[in-house]
Order: sequence, then structure tokens, then C-alpha cells
Amino acid sequence: SQTVAYRLRLDFFQQLQRLSFGFHDKIHSGDLITRGMLDLEGTRMFIQNGMMQFLTLALLLVVATFQMVHTDAVMALLGLAFVPADLIMAAFSVSLSAKVVGRYGIRGPLWIGLLLATAGLALFARAPLHGGLLPDVLPGMLLLGLGAGLAFNPVLLAAMNDVAPDQSGLASGLVNTSFMMGGALGLAALASLADARTARLLQDGGEALAALNGGYHLAFALGACLTAAAAALAGGLLLRNSVA
Repeated sequence: SQTVAYRLRLDFFQQLQRLSFGFHDKIHSGDLITRGMLDLEGTRMFIQNGMMQFLTLALLLVVATFQMVHTDAVMALLGLAFVPADLIMAAFSVSLSAKVVGRYGIRGPLWIGLLLATAGLALFARAPLHGGLLPDVLPGMLLLGLGAGLAFNPVLLAAMNDVAPDQSGLASGLVNTSFMMGGALGLAALASLADARTARLLQDGGEALAALNGGYHLAFALGACLTAAAAALAGGLLLRNSVA
């Protein structure tokens, strides 16, 4: 982080020397000092904290994986089923999503990503009670990771596409708040419906595991329906805007 900050300050100073006197007459010295000190220091802190968090999470993942395998290998494999989806989403967030959007635009990746997420949720909605990791869990996780990674950035771009520059901060805050609140409310609603479905199956004389699986089936099926509706809505609205 210190090396990056040093190089940024050096490039910043060299760039200031290459600018004309007219630029320095228009720009206040205080703004330049702020850019050269506070902004670059914030960049250094971001890199430093990011590296520390990355190393901490990597170490935590290794220790937690070892502990899970030592305790129960089967449950450890189920827990690690989330890792491929996370790696796919990370790859899209780093570089792949920008390349896809730059080549195909917003509508196609958004629509296809939501459909892939719908397929992943639909696979979970049909998962049997005594299913296996490879045939019943991993395909759904891969589809969810691919769909979420493909659609996440296009959703943000579509939401911010027609926002005026002076309102971009407010719009970004509203979009991020909508993501967090929508996810929390959606998860709470689906969990409540799954619990109600499980209780109903238990009252009808079903076994505990079968009833629990039935509750999850309902939650995943509703999630798939909502995601499919979002795909249709997003595709239709973006198509109408492009035609207009």
C-alpha cells in the first residue's frame, strides 16, 4: 500500500507539472492539496485494509474447512458447495462482467443471468430428500453463481443509466439500499413461508425431514418464479427503452 501510494503521488505531481498555467489559475490550490493528500491516503488505506481482510478471510476459510472436514466430511462438502459459486461471482466482478457488458450491452447479460439464476433455483426446488452433492446441489450452485455474476453489474448499470450526474450519489445510495433491504425482506418472507409449509406438512403426519424438505421446495420454487418475473420485466423494459 505504501508503494502504491508513493507511485500515485509521484504520478500526480508529474501530471501537475505538465498542466498549463491556465489550469492552475482556475483550480484552487486547496482542491489540489486535498487530491494529493486525503484522496491518495484514502486509496492507501483501502488497499491496506483490503489486503488484510483478504488474508484474514483466506486463513479463516482454510481453518474452517479443516475443522469441518475433521468434524464431518459430508457436511464439509455441502458447506464447500458455495465456494464454486462465490469464485464465479468474484471472477465476473473483477473483469468478466465488464467485458460481457461492453460487447453485448446491458439487456442480454441481464436477461440471461436472471434466467440462469431461475434455473438454479428451480433445480433446488426439485432436490430430493436424500440427494447427492454432485447431481443435486452443485449444478444449482453453479447456475446461481453464473447467473448472479452475469446479472449483478448490468442491474446496477440499468438502474444508473438515465440518472443525471448531479444525482448519481443519491441514486447509487438508493440502489444499494434497495439491494440490502430487498434481500433481507425477500429472505424473511421466503423463510416464513417455508416454515409455514413445514409446519403444515408436520400437522398432516409427514416426517420431520420430509416436511423440512417440502418447506425448502416451496421457498426455492417461489424464488424461481420471482426471478423469472424479474427477467421478463427487465427484458421487456430495456427492450421498450431501446426501441424508444
